[in-house]
Amino acid sequence: MDPCPTIPETFVNPLRIPKLARAIKRGCPAGEDPVADPPGSDTESDLESPEYTPPAVRVKSMVASRVAAKQFGVMLAAAAQARGFFAATRRAFVADGAESNWTIQKQWFSDFVAILDFIHALSYVFAAAMAGRVFRQGWAVDVRWIEWVWQGRVVEVIAELERRQEELGLPAADESEGGLD
Repeated sequence: MDPCPTIPETFVNPLRIPKLARAIKRGCPAGEDPVADPPGSDTESDLESPEYTPPAVRVKSMVASRVAAKQFGVMLAAAAQARGFFAATRRAFVADGAESNWTIQKQWFSDFVAILDFIHALSYVFAAAMAGRVFRQGWAVDVRWIEWVWQGRVVEVIAELERRQEELGLPAADESEGGLD
């Protein structure tokens, strides 16, 4: 049984999600945000659930490079080995949807559970839900779709996306496919 089958309210907060999606999908100017910023909502504390307390970070490290993905995979695997990740009983590989990340996961971390970064998925779902809709209509779709994604019902989201693509047609050559770009 899923220990958290209901999506946390912070992921369906109409004040927070447009800003979060815009931050993830860099390039969307503030003036294009589909929701006008209400007075007093400029701070992150206004947008977070008051009952949420993030866990304390015990250790923080990172691996970064501008080398090609193939070389980066080697570096990442070496760093994971040095940090003892391969000895862990529970192992997860979390990444955004970039194909190169999943190539690295398959080659170097194939016995780790592959997990799509939910925040990246949320930003793409938001953009798709808003495509060709006013905020009120798009928001209702976004909430439905992101709840389905949270529950692992991605096939249902894809089916609705396919129907929506038929309604809207393909983007014109001069239109962005990203929605928030």
